[in-house]
Amino acid sequence: MVWTLGRGLEVRNLSVEVGGRVALRGVDLEVGEGSVVAVEGPTGSGKTTLLKAVTGLLQTLYRGRRVEGYVRVLGLEPVDALHRGIVAYVPQDPYSFFLATTPAEEASLAGIDVGELRRCSGVDHRQSFVELSDGQLYRVLLCLALLSGAKLLALDEPTSHVDPWGLREVMSSLREYAEEFGAVALVADHRPEVVEPYSDRVLRLGPVEAPCRLQEVIPSGDGEVVASLREASVGYGSRVAVEGVTLEVRRGGGLALLGRNGAGKTTVLRALAGLLKVSGARYVSRGSRVFVVPQSPLYWFQGGTVEEELKTFSRGSCRDVVELLGIGGLLSRSTYSLSVGESRLVSLALALASGADVVVLDEPTLGLDCDGRRRVARALARVAEEGGSVVVATHDPVFAEVFKEVYLVEGGRLRPT
Repeated sequence: MVWTLGRGLEVRNLSVEVGGRVALRGVDLEVGEGSVVAVEGPTGSGKTTLLKAVTGLLQTLYRGRRVEGYVRVLGLEPVDALHRGIVAYVPQDPYSFFLATTPAEEASLAGIDVGELRRCSGVDHRQSFVELSDGQLYRVLLCLALLSGAKLLALDEPTSHVDPWGLREVMSSLREYAEEFGAVALVADHRPEVVEPYSDRVLRLGPVEAPCRLQEVIPSGDGEVVASLREASVGYGSRVAVEGVTLEVRRGGGLALLGRNGAGKTTVLRALAGLLKVSGARYVSRGSRVFVVPQSPLYWFQGGTVEEELKTFSRGSCRDVVELLGIGGLLSRSTYSLSVGESRLVSLALALASGADVVVLDEPTLGLDCDGRRRVARALARVAEEGGSVVVATHDPVFAEVFKEVYLVEGGRLRPT
């Protein structure tokens, strides 16, 4: 199937194999300058592969790949367009693309005015990248792409990183940029209700997905308190990140922290898990084992295959965990070959296999389609049913509804919803 608006981007019969595995087959797409295209499909349908192929990254950086078909960006082959600096790719994993330690340094390396980057992203250009939330990092990367003057912008899973409130601003900026500068923007995502209103065309890879509904309900729990914060505050240098936080986590239940990017959700999680020094009181019951899954678990995998990783963390058989999360097809894969969504499922499998009493997850639905989010919800409900405890931080209101106990995080403070 072909969509035709002009010759800004031409893709004909594009097929890709990576490591002998078919990642994309027979894709056709033609769009003109000034266009925004939503690329939709479930996890593993080839959205990321398509973006990397049309921007020339796949051909340049990846071994063991085979690319067939015709692709032109403003009449140029993708690798040529990449070398000329007219394409920009904003990845699923924002941590992997920064060369500097602060937005100001990154802007200087890219030859971009620091003030313009600050105005575009709304992020303090002096802050270290390690202090920024996942969504703030994504905004910085997006603004670097917008300010680069690229003629082809490829965004990978923005709804996974940017909260629903900020995503409207992101898509609106992208729409304006495409129209003003005659650029083509490809936005790969699996949440059409958010992306489609700003798009000229839709390219679907794989079957059409139904609206996402999650059935599980995780109670607040009525067992003993296994972890708590009381009037806790955390600062980074002279900046107070969260203040006066009080919450309790009980055995046999869980809670969700819902809020915008940079609201302080990750800081609360890390404080609760004992990874940050707090002013106030923090408690974890004696003997309770806490397992923390960060926003980007890919970087603490030990290497090797998924199966080997599971054996490292497991206290017994992993068969039930593998079936529960549906990751049997990933067992022989290298952990470093996983997509962002696949790495989320595997990291949760490690937490479950470890037999931890308290599972703490930061943005557990990053990069996951509806089926993947259902698997995560089902697995966390199982943890609570078996007497464990769960705490998650998320900017996804639909996923937060799985929990009976939800706190809204705003400006470093908590309030129950």
